[in-house]
Amino acid sequence: MDTKEVISEVHHKTEEAHSLNDIEKRKEKIKSFFKDSDKLLIGGMLLVVFLIYLYYFFKLGNQPTWWDEGDYLAMAKIWADNSIKPEWWGNLATMRPPVVPFVWAILFKFGAGELFVRFFTELVPALVSIFFIYLLGKSMFNKNVGLIAAGLLSFNWVFMFYSFRLLTDSPALMFATLSLYFF
Repeated sequence: MDTKEVISEVHHKTEEAHSLNDIEKRKEKIKSFFKDSDKLLIGGMLLVVFLIYLYYFFKLGNQPTWWDEGDYLAMAKIWADNSIKPEWWGNLATMRPPVVPFVWAILFKFGAGELFVRFFTELVPALVSIFFIYLLGKSMFNKNVGLIAAGLLSFNWVFMFYSFRLLTDSPALMFATLSLYFF
């Protein structure tokens, strides 16, 4: 055998050993996750909440839009189409916060549909908010307070109601909980 072949063989065996070591580390992380009852409880709660929210999302996803939703959607679609702004544009643009409709306009520009926009800018932020409410309660008090707060927010009818509407409430709460947790 050449030295190149020997070096190649040694290198190949060390790569195999590292990959097996990485697999074992991942297995241990997964086992430790399932051994920790707190992580399992919040994970199970988030899964149940996700399934309930997903059920209502598809049940309510294609219903007609409200007046406020229509304002936000009109702003987003005007920006996405680069069309001529109607005469009521000046009044509309000064009444509503522009950040969320601007994000929607970008998504519409790339071909996303209204259901996709509704899912990723309303439902996902609602679930992120629930998780970070848990983390806030856990870091400020203890894990029981975090679980209770997350559970109460999860099944609060007002929060659920606005989580399925194209409004700024879900993204605003998500960014508020993120900022409170990280700062």
